[in-house]
Amino acid sequence: MRDLRDSEIPIDAVARRFNKWVRNKSQEPYAAVIREALRAGKNGNRSRHKRVGNKHINSDFYQKVFLRVQKFVLWINYHGKPLAKIIANESIAHRWGDLFISTRKREYERKVIFHYTEAHKIALERRMWKNVDSSIYWLADTYVKVAIKAGAGGEMHPHWIKKAKRWYCQLHNRQGPRFMQPLHGRKLRQAAKCCKRF
Repeated sequence: MRDLRDSEIPIDAVARRFNKWVRNKSQEPYAAVIREALRAGKNGNRSRHKRVGNKHINSDFYQKVFLRVQKFVLWINYHGKPLAKIIANESIAHRWGDLFISTRKREYERKVIFHYTEAHKIALERRMWKNVDSSIYWLADTYVKVAIKAGAGGEMHPHWIKKAKRWYCQLHNRQGPRFMQPLHGRKLRQAAKCCKRF
């Protein structure tokens, strides 16, 4: 959806199109919409354009499109289907996470927490078990990346790893059904391991 980059197309038109596209049982690449609009890499890693880092995040292109992305997510949160809300919140949380990892600013940390937990809350209400767990996993993973960057001598910073442990343990200790699929199962096992180790 390159329309998300095009400032001449009203953001509500882009959001309505996305909301109409989303279907609960479809395997379409919904989660890539925000990532591709910002030319970011999957899970905050390398993109086909360039590595996501301070230079890209601070570019005029990124800042301009990110403002539209925020308005897009706001529209979805007010008017979207549950799955659209989950995807939009988790996707923008990844991008706030890029900023948080790069700067460790509290304002970005609050955005990361809000959007991941919002996705988690909606998924829990709608019994979408994959998203219930994945949103909390990615929140914990963001803190691990911050801990690695803030650490010294190859050690993870204890302040940030303590926060990661809190979310890994919340994921590990959650009661109720689980979405069981090989890749997702690995995330659950990693959460259990980190909850006990950190």
